[in-house]
Amino acid sequence: MGNCRGTSSITVRPAMRLNRLFRLPTLQHPRRALTTALGGAIGILLMVLLADVAGIPLISVPFATSVVLVMAAPESELTQPRNILGGHLVSSACGLVVLHIVGGGPWTAPIAVGISILVMQLTRTLHPPAGGDGLVVVVEHAPWHFLLVPTLAGALLLISFAWGYHRLVHPGIWPRPAAARRPGINFRLPRIIVSSLRSRARKGR
Repeated sequence: MGNCRGTSSITVRPAMRLNRLFRLPTLQHPRRALTTALGGAIGILLMVLLADVAGIPLISVPFATSVVLVMAAPESELTQPRNILGGHLVSSACGLVVLHIVGGGPWTAPIAVGISILVMQLTRTLHPPAGGDGLVVVVEHAPWHFLLVPTLAGALLLISFAWGYHRLVHPGIWPRPAAARRPGINFRLPRIIVSSLRSRARKGR
């Protein structure tokens, strides 16, 4: 009997882990899925027009994934205006600095992307799609004005479009209300720890 129980537990646990790993997300309402898909298509069209006006390859306009996220997941903290604008600017700037200091090479892209992720988190502007900006900068050997066009121009264009589209189709959903956002890191924590250590030291005396 003991062996049977052990065997059943061994077979059940991997099944439970696989179930958690491949758990299906909540099904999107068909109307919401349709409107977000339409918004995404229009957003990509705007990026195509931006690339055409700026005279740069479309692949150098790193906003495709940002368009998908801001349309399909507008409630996410990572798709808010601060994250879109700050994330793309930070990542592009990091890529440009690394490119001009380290130069081209196999290690330039990993360093640029790694530093971009670090700085975005420290500045609370984390936006996952923006992590690719540093890669684009390095691969394309982008000049300094890449920070203005397409990065700044594209981010502002995307934010303006997302604000107008969501306001028209999904009122109040984007930008996310400040009250619904999680508070930032409490930087007073070290002071609390210090005061606690001081009180303990006084009691020890």
